[in-house]
Amino acid sequence: MDIFTFLEHVARSWGLLWMFAVFVAVVIFAFRPGSKPVHEATANIPLRDGDNLQDDLAAIEKAKQSLPHKEAGK
Repeated sequence: MDIFTFLEHVARSWGLLWMFAVFVAVVIFAFRPGSKPVHEATANIPLRDGDNLQDDLAAIEKAKQSLPHKEAGK
């Protein structure tokens, strides 16, 4: 078996499985619970008045801080 045939076989079997796993991971990351404030703050950047990047970054940081964080001891 030459190298091309082997790589083609791997791409058709394990490559498809790998790409599906990455897709599922991205979807889970995008729709994880509690991420809505961060996504809303980022989505509203073009709609804000002015071109002040610092205000946009501050709004995103504020949204991130509103996310519930687990305490280390619990």
